[in-house]
Amino acid sequence: MPGTEGKDPHPEAKPNSALPVFNLVDANRKTWTNKNIPAQHKVIFAMFNPGCSHCDDFGALIHRLKDSLSNTTVIMMTFEENFKELKNFLQKSGLDQQKNVHVGICSNGFILGHFMPNYAIPQVMIYSKQKKLKQVLYESITSQDLMRYLGN
Repeated sequence: MPGTEGKDPHPEAKPNSALPVFNLVDANRKTWTNKNIPAQHKVIFAMFNPGCSHCDDFGALIHRLKDSLSNTTVIMMTFEENFKELKNFLQKSGLDQQKNVHVGICSNGFILGHFMPNYAIPQVMIYSKQKKLKQVLYESITSQDLMRYLGN
């Protein structure tokens, strides 16, 4: 994986790790947590930057796959505290219309404590219905990558 050479993953980034407890403040300044995830949903948990071209591509991919992801909750978080930029990202990608997609800000400390020490973004962690980590993906992510690990 790019940017991870010689680095050990955080315990939370190892297979079968539990989905971490988090607080996300979305573009409308509402708080969203892991308790809001429907019990039978799989989870895509992503670290991104609203100004990153690979992240734009990932947002567009999630929008294109909206029908296939109807039983998946998508959480995209950044530590960039710019609500205007978040709203622009949501509108540009079409994610502002998807009820199962939650995009917002988490503290830098949370992100550094739960994502791999990696400079390649987006970093995407895919969790099963049981909220156990199945796979971590980086940077240029395809629909085939997502569907393979989501089991769709």
